[in-house]
Amino acid sequence: MTPATVRSIELGITNKCTLRCPHCDSITMGMPNKPATNLDTAVLISFLDELPALETVLIEGAYSDQLMYPNLLDVVRYCKNRQLKIRFCTHGSARSNDWWVQLGQLLDSNDIIRFAIDGSTQTIHEQYRVGSNLAKVLANHATIKQHSGVITSLQHIMFEYNKYDTDNVLQLATSEGFDRCEMIHCGNVTITPELKQRGIVPIDPLSKQYALNNKIVNSFKTLGTVHCDSIARSEIYINHRGEVTMCADHDDGVVKPNITNSTLQDVFKHLNEQTDKHKCFKFCNQLEYNIGKTFPTIIHGNGEQVVNFHTRELS
Repeated sequence: MTPATVRSIELGITNKCTLRCPHCDSITMGMPNKPATNLDTAVLISFLDELPALETVLIEGAYSDQLMYPNLLDVVRYCKNRQLKIRFCTHGSARSNDWWVQLGQLLDSNDIIRFAIDGSTQTIHEQYRVGSNLAKVLANHATIKQHSGVITSLQHIMFEYNKYDTDNVLQLATSEGFDRCEMIHCGNVTITPELKQRGIVPIDPLSKQYALNNKIVNSFKTLGTVHCDSIARSEIYINHRGEVTMCADHDDGVVKPNITNSTLQDVFKHLNEQTDKHKCFKFCNQLEYNIGKTFPTIIHGNGEQVVNFHTRELS
């Protein structure tokens, strides 16, 4: 990977979030108790200037909500001035109405914003989206639809506790004017007795498949095939410290060369050398890829699209 070949970048440029979702890495990494850290906007834009083939910017992050980045509207404005496509994923329960109006006025039909809802009522919604207000999420969605042609998608993660809520969620997506509704499965997460009791775990057949997969992968003496979507998409990830990795799974708290104190050449040299092959294999092995086909993401809206759960949908 070189600066000239990067076509997609994911931004994790703030470490803050207003929610406390049980499976989020922010909890295990202790982010709620750490001071807010935001990548300097001028430094970020200078770095993006060095990526001439860039086409898509994913504003998602590994363990935070990027809508909490103080100067996000400036970043969006820069991206649209370059005619880049933007892909947001947010819990949507923060910011003022005026802020959402301004964001909507910057976006267009080439952009997508996903609202992570995971339940058709406040009671179901807040079981996973701890600290969120569903009414505010829907109000913010209505505001941005009123002021923008952006494509909006309701994202629903299916757990044991909400697996019977899918029809209600589809109805909610339709009544609230979402363009899409994405039914996705819970990932291969750590399951504690408390979370199992509360049903905040993958649906039972998937949970059993994950357990079998983990047992097989951990028994491997040598590493097998890795399905790296980042390489396939020529995509990189940058975090709130300015560290550049192949994907958010490598944003693990280990200090790496970053764009604030290293040359562009050194950052990309480290990017191409640092990849933890064991971590890549753990998250992106053939068995995990096969699970993604067996338990696909279903995208409703303008027809029905089936996507491998293991592969991020960018269109």
